[in-house]
Amino acid sequence: MFSVMTCLVKTISTVNVFRTTFIRFAIGLLILCVLVSTTQIRLRFTNWRLLLLNGVLSCFGITITYLVIVKIGVSKSTVILYSYPVFASLCGAYFLKEHLRWENFAALAAAVIGLYLHVTRVNGLEGFFHIGLYECVALAGMMIYALFAVIIRKLHETETSYEIFFAQCAIGVALLIVPAHIGSVTIGWLEVLILLAIGVLATCGQLTMTQGFRYLPVKVASLLTMSQLIFNYTAGIIIFDESLTARAFVGSTLIFAACFTALLAGEKT
Repeated sequence: MFSVMTCLVKTISTVNVFRTTFIRFAIGLLILCVLVSTTQIRLRFTNWRLLLLNGVLSCFGITITYLVIVKIGVSKSTVILYSYPVFASLCGAYFLKEHLRWENFAALAAAVIGLYLHVTRVNGLEGFFHIGLYECVALAGMMIYALFAVIIRKLHETETSYEIFFAQCAIGVALLIVPAHIGSVTIGWLEVLILLAIGVLATCGQLTMTQGFRYLPVKVASLLTMSQLIFNYTAGIIIFDESLTARAFVGSTLIFAACFTALLAGEKT
């Protein structure tokens, strides 16, 4: 669901990215309101301060995600953004006092090298360290996701997944309602349908993933969610004809390996 949603975001690159993100949060909020009104779920919020921070980070992170998908492509943006598990382990060590293993440091080294190969452009010695603007934006988004993952882990001590997701959607709608309506709002029926599909897929994907984490061991569920990297990478090359250099391939492979190592190390006792 998340991979199809990513492809749809790329297909409507002419639509204001704030509007796309706003619709995504608005549909999620609407679906959760329906579930609450039909007594399918109950919401009881406890840690309001952390929920607010989580919502703000979610809003920035998803907006950045949609922006870089449009600007630098599906495959490249996905690899950068979803390298966050490696850096989340460092955030967890700092904020949650979690123990770091040698595998975490090995994964960090591999991820840094992989990211360097993936985001830099080499045009002679003078361009050896050149990084594009939107590659930098994607790196910022990745760090937001790393911090976001730690906050989610902390919030699960007092909140349910529904409460966390509801807060994300409500805060996202509040923050984006003005930016989403700046400029022309004229879009065709096809764009409307795609925007609705993005919102539905994002919400269903999020809730389905939550259920998966309930019934599967965390290690198994986490590794399965990383398959989005492979799906998006393949879609970018095959569907959107995005180029794949040897340098980018090596960098991506290092990042994949680093993420899997970090996730496996996190489950060892």
